[in-house]
Amino acid sequence: MSRTIVIAAILLTTLALPAEATVRSFQGSLAQDDIVSIAAENTGIKVLNYRFVRPLRSEGGLFKGNEPTMDLTITNEGDEPRGFSVAVALFDLEGKLVGVASDTPGKLKPGVTEELSLSFRHLNRFAKYAKTFTLSIEIEPTK
Repeated sequence: MSRTIVIAAILLTTLALPAEATVRSFQGSLAQDDIVSIAAENTGIKVLNYRFVRPLRSEGGLFKGNEPTMDLTITNEGDEPRGFSVAVALFDLEGKLVGVASDTPGKLKPGVTEELSLSFRHLNRFAKYAKTFTLSIEIEPTK
């Protein structure tokens, strides 16, 4: 199954896209524990940077404390409040899907910057090999 088909399936199932919604995606290399600047933007909603944190696992394979997270800094550079959703898919070096996370934080007012933390609760056993990600921003249709 191609990477594009997998990403499309994730977005459709996790975000339940309305017909008028717009989605744009950004692909990048995954860095752990560093704040990495990116420029993923859709209709004024812009992800400025991310920080991926993968906690240590215990002997039983469970995470000590919280699940892996991706912390995002998001701003609205537009002129009106925008509702949006964000989804992130993690891939190993072979392009195989190893984890997903998403959130719908609601509307963001113009000029406002927020921090958003996505928790990766759905990981497979190969998640430790994650090397790349696709971040998608969905803009809710205006009424």
